[in-house]
Amino acid sequence: MKDKHIDDFIKSKLSKDRAPASLNNKIEEVLGELPSKDKIHYKKRTPILAASLAFGLFIIMGLSFPTYAGELPVLGSVFKYFQDRGIVPGKMDEYSTKVQTSTMDKGIEITLEEVAADNYGIRFSYEIKSDKVPLDKLEINNSKLFIEGKEYKVQPAEDYSVSQGDNSKYYITIIPHDSLPENFNFSWSISKTAGINGSWNLKGEANKSKIEEISAVVNVDESINSGNYKVNIEKATYSPLQTVITGSIEDKKNNHQNNLKEGFIHQIWVMDERGYKLESRMSASKEDNKPMQFTIKLDNIEKPKLLKLAYGYSHMTETAKEKEFELKELNTLKIYSGNYGSFYISEIKEEEDKFIVKAELEGKYPALLASHLNFKDNQEENKIAHLSKDSLEEIEGNPEKRIYQLVYSKSKEGKYKAFFNNPDEYIFMDLNNIYNIYFK
Repeated sequence: MKDKHIDDFIKSKLSKDRAPASLNNKIEEVLGELPSKDKIHYKKRTPILAASLAFGLFIIMGLSFPTYAGELPVLGSVFKYFQDRGIVPGKMDEYSTKVQTSTMDKGIEITLEEVAADNYGIRFSYEIKSDKVPLDKLEINNSKLFIEGKEYKVQPAEDYSVSQGDNSKYYITIIPHDSLPENFNFSWSISKTAGINGSWNLKGEANKSKIEEISAVVNVDESINSGNYKVNIEKATYSPLQTVITGSIEDKKNNHQNNLKEGFIHQIWVMDERGYKLESRMSASKEDNKPMQFTIKLDNIEKPKLLKLAYGYSHMTETAKEKEFELKELNTLKIYSGNYGSFYISEIKEEEDKFIVKAELEGKYPALLASHLNFKDNQEENKIAHLSKDSLEEIEGNPEKRIYQLVYSKSKEGKYKAFFNNPDEYIFMDLNNIYNIYFK
């Protein structure tokens, strides 16, 4: 069943005084839509995430959570299964190496299925199975990774899992590693699983020559200066699996102290060569008296000629409040015109499970504007409707289209009103100070 403690933790860490209302609403929607038997799990096993949340520095742009709860077929690629359902991005199955090796100890069997590697890191797909351990405990707790005989820290890592029946889980674990050779031997030595000390050893070979042919690494080492902040862009890595940009943000005025205003969040936007904002996720960590380190990830993009970066921030204050509308008010209404374009609604139709909004979106940030409209029942917090994933993908795939039929999916039936967050009131981007990253 869903864990109320997890719900409360997420809400408290990304509360309304820390993040945009649209993000808080998305969290509410996702928590409300999780299946009653929680079959899909995501966990980032890293102290960076905890530290980032503590300082209010963890940033998510283009939040997307999978809610599929089906069973994994016995045959086929684990990577492909996860990808097809939006649980993980990229094309891991196309660039993976089949391994198929198993190890068992203490009544727990771990089978390594596939390995995929690029210039960002290594990705494992595997199954953990046991009829002696509760399903929710089936996870790797402690391990070491050896590549060509050299030990490499597994932390930080990202874990994604899908339950298979009552005694098995399929996992994808992503481990960053920026210096993998083209061909390499690896050994994954696991010393604790499901809270039980033991010994599970998985060995194999991986080859990233195919992906190397179409990948690119740009060592940037340049900066964007914006007000009190200096954004140091260190490296950009492209592969068909993922595009990653890393760097740091310096507070020139306050000598890197942890003194961000309440509700203040750094943002770095990534745009294509035409200037259209791309879907991206940014995470950050901060240590005392040091610049904040950031990582930006973009999924499923074609190899770019260049990417444009802009720095800014969001700052939620008491004055940055949602504007409320009755549904009938939205017909033939220009709901927004400002720094990020315009949003005109010509027609709205309510159905049992969704709202259909015929809209005209102008400017370089149509997805940003469309996602700032949502629908809520003021009497019940869990009744909410947000821009659907399909509509978001349609906008991002056709940002110059202008005329869209947008779908806002309901979590439940209710007596809804419309709400719009004006981005001009809390998002402040320095769009006159752009840095270009060129890919060969």
